[in-house]
Amino acid sequence: MLLPNGKKIRIEGAQVYLQSLGDENATADYVRWLSDPQVNKYLDTVKTTIPELKNFIRGKNASADCLFLGIFTTEGNRHIGNIKLEPKPYDIGHRRAAIGVIIGETSYWGKGIATEAIKLIVDYGFANMPLDEIYAGFIAGHESSKRAFEKVGFARRTIEERSGNPFGLVRKEERIRVYKKEWQGK
Repeated sequence: MLLPNGKKIRIEGAQVYLQSLGDENATADYVRWLSDPQVNKYLDTVKTTIPELKNFIRGKNASADCLFLGIFTTEGNRHIGNIKLEPKPYDIGHRRAAIGVIIGETSYWGKGIATEAIKLIVDYGFANMPLDEIYAGFIAGHESSKRAFEKVGFARRTIEERSGNPFGLVRKEERIRVYKKEWQGK
């Protein structure tokens, strides 16, 4: 999603900023993240190519419903991950969206980056998008992801079984959420 005038979105934080992605962000490092078993352990993607990434980024940017942003370090402007707000088909008309986050550069794990990025995009989403609820779904057992969401106020946990991933497994997915009315009270 770009702004109506075609300008890129940029959301400033302390350690990181979030910014719209373009073809120039489909790099060998990004391919490496998605091919790294340590990173993709909790994802539905196990490998990709630069041309596939370019098409993926273009598709997300062309969607009126998806806010897909890169996570960049404020020191050094390094692209270290991505975050998105995007409704699932069953969310359309219900004023809710799913949030997804990946910190691909493992040297940045455990430094509060995901927590800051989540807070930034949720602030932006509730202020600028027609949303009343934002929820996160992640593979059960992904404790660092769960903690990052809980630190900024996500709660109300449910667990569902989910299949249809490249590993051919049925996995339990945890869901936690935050509502706009609660978020604004923080």
